[in-house]
Amino acid sequence: MYQRGEYMKKVLLITTVLLLASWVSNAQIDGDKLLKNLEKSDLIDRGTATKSDEWDYALAFGYIRGVMDSFLYRKFSPPENSSTIEAIEIVEKYLKKNPENRDILGCVLIVNALSEAWPMKDRPKENLTLELKVRK
Repeated sequence: MYQRGEYMKKVLLITTVLLLASWVSNAQIDGDKLLKNLEKSDLIDRGTATKSDEWDYALAFGYIRGVMDSFLYRKFSPPENSSTIEAIEIVEKYLKKNPENRDILGCVLIVNALSEAWPMKDRPKENLTLELKVRK
C-alpha cells in the first residue's frame, strides 16, 4: 500500500503530465515558435537564461522527443546510438535552412527533418514529406 506522501506525488505527477499534454496539443506549435524555443539553449549555455527560457527549451525538447517516439521507425530510422540532442540539432538546422516552411505545424516539421536526416531504408524519400499549415 502507498504511503500518503508517495501517493500524492504520483497523483501530482500524472496531473501535471496530463495538463502539459493538453496545453501542448492546444498550442499548435509552428516552426517559428519551435525554433524560437530551441534557440534558448544558447542562453542556457551562457548562464543568462531565465526560468521562462529554460521552460520554453524544455517544452521544445519534450515536444521533439514526443514526436520522435510517435513516428520512430514509421517515418524515419535513426542510427544506433543516436540521441535526442542529435535529433534536436537536426530539427534546428532544418528549421533554419527552411524559413519558408516555418508556418507549418512543428510536429510535421520534426518528422520532415528527421525523415530527411534518417530516412527509412525500405521506403522512397518522397513518401515521407508531410505538409500541414497552422490555422491562424
